[in-house]
Amino acid sequence: MAIYYGTSIVTIIENLEGDDVKVQHENVIEEVPIIELEADGGIEEIRDAIKSLQWKKIDE
Repeated sequence: MAIYYGTSIVTIIENLEGDDVKVQHENVIEEVPIIELEADGGIEEIRDAIKSLQWKKIDE
């Protein structure tokens, strides 16, 4: 499944304060509101990606 910001496929790399996340597409990193992201699997896919980030930080 893919997560999109506009027409770009992005990877969520950090969960920020409030309702923002940091995403990366190609060599560009941006802070964007979660509400502006779209996913093939809907909001659940975005939530799962954010949760997996939190677990990754704990494991490190």
